[in-house]
Amino acid sequence: GLHPKLPFIESVAAYSSIRERVLDVPAQRCITKDNAPLSADAVVFYRITDLTKAKYAIDDYRLGVSNLVLTQLRSEIGQLTLDETFTAREQLNAILLREANAVSRAWGVEVLRVEVRDILPSPEIISAMELQMAAERRKRAAVLESEGKREAA
Repeated sequence: GLHPKLPFIESVAAYSSIRERVLDVPAQRCITKDNAPLSADAVVFYRITDLTKAKYAIDDYRLGVSNLVLTQLRSEIGQLTLDETFTAREQLNAILLREANAVSRAWGVEVLRVEVRDILPSPEIISAMELQMAAERRKRAAVLESEGKREAA
């Protein structure tokens, strides 16, 4: 309803916009189901739906959403193997969005999208993957060479 205020004595305590906002979730070390260390980060798009709850239900809703997504990201990656983490990005995004909204709505915040930005294995894992790819290429070359010799004979 209408709430008049006395000029110079009373003022509006909080201003906010209903526009979509972006929150960069910093990189976090995660361990996969098969004990492979990797680093993952995300971007969260959110909007304040209830300013009163956003100001009074939680001390810092940005920190709350960031920590919520971080812990959920670590939990979900911990349930996947290293190979699955590279292919399950859409699945991770959907789970993170659902879980973040389940909690953040009580804070007056609606999470619109969660995008897992980077999933980076540790340097040791990357070098092992490169060695494995090189070995597979050498194996294919040897098979093709032997097939060529057999067909030529």
